[in-house]
Amino acid sequence: MTAYSISMEAPLSMNLLNQLPDVIINTLEDGTIVEWNQRAEEVFHQTRQAMLGQPVTQHIFVSPSGRKW
Repeated sequence: MTAYSISMEAPLSMNLLNQLPDVIINTLEDGTIVEWNQRAEEVFHQTRQAMLGQPVTQHIFVSPSGRKW
């Protein structure tokens, strides 16, 4: 999996992210979810509103390396 970092204005970035065929989940360094696109909603069956502010490790995966967020 490849991770990318983007920084855009909110309405424009969400419009762009929702048009992508890929799951996009953006987190803070501590693993808190700060962005969740429409494809992520479809794949994980969780709404963006429900996931924002949640720890990614409790909902998606735990780092196999034991990395601390």
